[in-house]
Amino acid sequence: MSLLVAGQSLRGEASSIQNGYTNMQKGKLKFFDTSRGFGFIEPLDGSEDVFLHANNISGMTSGDDLREGQTIEYETEQTEKGLSALNASPADEETSGAY
Repeated sequence: MSLLVAGQSLRGEASSIQNGYTNMQKGKLKFFDTSRGFGFIEPLDGSEDVFLHANNISGMTSGDDLREGQTIEYETEQTEKGLSALNASPADEETSGAY
């Protein structure tokens, strides 16, 4: 049995949470402290900031090459302290121009 809870962003857009996890979201990296191994993501939908721990970064980065303002894709998990990012990775940001 899975629990399905509907949430809403500040814009009124619905997002679903299933078993405590959400679908992939995007946000801007607010900051990331590599020496301490954590930072925060500012979701594009204007909702509350999301905690990001170095252990929850996937892909080809360990956090050393993340930069402030970079677009990050992630899932979230509700914890006792608030939202925490899971499976976070830099988003493929499209650039304008020809291939």
